Amino acid sequence: MSQANAENVHAQWVRIGIGFDMAPAQEIVPVESLFVRTCSLAADFPRLFWAASSWLAVHHQLVNGRLLGKELDNLASFESAIAGASLSVALELNPTASTLNQALSHCRPLLSEQILFSQYASNPVLADYARQESLALFRYWGFSHNQVSDKRDAIRTIAWIIRSCPDLRIRSMLGASLDAEIMHQVMLQQMSATALMERIPFTYAAIHEAASRLCDRGLLRRRVEGRAVILTIPSHIRKWINQIAA
Repeated sequence: MSQANAENVHAQWVRIGIGFDMAPAQEIVPVESLFVRTCSLAADFPRLFWAASSWLAVHHQLVNGRLLGKELDNLASFESAIAGASLSVALELNPTASTLNQALSHCRPLLSEQILFSQYASNPVLADYARQESLALFRYWGFSHNQVSDKRDAIRTIAWIIRSCPDLRIRSMLGASLDAEIMHQVMLQQMSATALMERIPFTYAAIHEAASRLCDRGLLRRRVEGRAVILTIPSHIRKWINQIAA
């Protein structure tokens, strides 16, 4: 991954609440995709690995385990093991983060053990120390490393996220659920249940059921356009969501 892409990944984490010393990304951040991209960088950026793991420990309820699992299925073996190690660190820091277990089941350990971080692998003294003192958490995923670094003091609060990150505002209210995904997508663009199938990996039946539930609760409305049924967000609900951070 290029340096520009690495900087963009860091900036996206800043947008959703990691205190790196840089400007936040301006674009909407899909948390699950961001974590997967992070796994391709983590071996060369230990601070990013620890900070992302700590963010997951603090804000696991903002992560959709099903969506993350779908993303993790596409990772190569090394990145999949990195993801497993990161999720395991998050659970070590916060054992109550049970929402991460669903995603963890999609990760695969390496078949032969490797040093976790490249800066350790390139230094014979650090490499020997990592091997000799390696923790069981990392050995399970096929890595050698000797410590867990807790960066939770660099993670912004949920109040900060609600105020500063509109991307995750709906998840903070509805949980990281299909309902929240539908609301988020329709906030961006009104569309039909069929069109939503192209945006989120759920069946039409599941999307239709969730959309009906949201309509029954007054959070969505249906509008007929020819043969299509378009989902929209009532103006007062949209205004309410946008004012939550005020």
